[in-house]
Amino acid sequence: MMKKRAFSVLMGTILLALSVCGCGGSESGSASNKADDSGQTWGSGDTQSSSNGGAGDKGAGASIPVTSETLFDVTDTDGGVSVVFNDIEGGDVHIPAEIGGKTVTEIGERAFWCIGVTSVIIPDCVTKIGEAAFNLTYLEQIVIPESVTEIGSMAFLNCKRLTSVTILGGITQVKDMAFSGCTVLTDVTLPATVTEIGASAFADCKALTMLVLPDSVVSVDHSAFSGCTDITVTYQGTDYSYEELDDLYTVLDDAASLASPYPAEEFFRVEDVPGGVSIYYAESTVGLYYYNGGEGVVRIPEQIGGKTVVEIGSSVFVGSRYIVNLTIPDTVVRIGGSAIKGCYELVHVTLPSGLTELEDYLFAWNEKLEDVSIPSGVTRLGDGVFEGCKSIKTILVPEGVTEIGYFAFSDCPNLELVILPDSLTAIKEEVFEGSEKVTVTYKGASYTYEEIDALYSAIRGES
Repeated sequence: MMKKRAFSVLMGTILLALSVCGCGGSESGSASNKADDSGQTWGSGDTQSSSNGGAGDKGAGASIPVTSETLFDVTDTDGGVSVVFNDIEGGDVHIPAEIGGKTVTEIGERAFWCIGVTSVIIPDCVTKIGEAAFNLTYLEQIVIPESVTEIGSMAFLNCKRLTSVTILGGITQVKDMAFSGCTVLTDVTLPATVTEIGASAFADCKALTMLVLPDSVVSVDHSAFSGCTDITVTYQGTDYSYEELDDLYTVLDDAASLASPYPAEEFFRVEDVPGGVSIYYAESTVGLYYYNGGEGVVRIPEQIGGKTVVEIGSSVFVGSRYIVNLTIPDTVVRIGGSAIKGCYELVHVTLPSGLTELEDYLFAWNEKLEDVSIPSGVTRLGDGVFEGCKSIKTILVPEGVTEIGYFAFSDCPNLELVILPDSLTAIKEEVFEGSEKVTVTYKGASYTYEEIDALYSAIRGES
């Protein structure tokens, strides 16, 4: 049904091995391990408390008060230690903030793998949870503190009794298979820091019926919710059922195509002006094609370096052969003359609402430009502003424009209709020179190309 990213043979082999292997094995030192009703095997029959064998049925012997450093193996890391639990009984575990005077900063790879841990408290000094750290445990719920910035792949894979996951903040990725196979998981809270959901991250979480993705998410692997047939995923105010997840992926893929892989600071030079900055094209190896993240699409940011972009300098994009679609934010109140002149591939441009003037030769010789919506606050169209725009057919000049400069609509051979506002009182000569198909309407009257002199007289109030 849905598109899925192909998994590597290696990942599939790991998943199968973890699902079917005995959890005691050589690590427990005993051949008399016993399995629970889900096929998982916990520890040694000689040491395992009988109350640990049931689903969350914790007797007095199951609680592990962490007072001894012998419960953990430790490995030095930058700034602290990584811990791996070495007590086979499991039960309730409280990870200490320090061991041997060193801060516990990581929960190591496979730290609790196949151990009958029913609950765990993670101190807020931990920054990383390693790969497969809690794979095949008896955890029923988990709260991950905001200090944690990385959760490894398969961290909670096949935790068959896990019902609730709360991640308080810090992580940016839910990595591959992180919660895959948590078949009774019903409640997941993701923080606003998450940007990416990895392959099969929640696959086969069959009890998961609702998940809210933070608005910060920009990438979801197409296999992330495989097998979650009853799920509804909410993203940016829209609900997507399991059958509609392809629509979600399309939304995310489209957004990704507009994203910039480079910070704007690497693409634009800026100059301080009143109210913010004016931008200029950066003379660097990071060109238009790479800045926008999708061929021909350029979105100018509202801010650069924490300062509002209020102006686009003259001739910024002049002669560019890369821009197809240009979006300028509403923070911009001025665009310099010739800024977008001669952009031979430009088809569409979105102008900010706060402009008061289209300066001289702003769009001149953009031969593929098909349409421009002139903002309602504009009062002047400069000289040659649309000169040589060979693909434009219709232009609506909004009410409020009082002046149109020389050659403003000249050499537009396919221009068929221009609607002028009643507010227009000043027009220069040769505005429509060479645009022989045009019909111009003004104050209820229509003028063909041959009648343009009469139009000029009407605008100037000449008898």
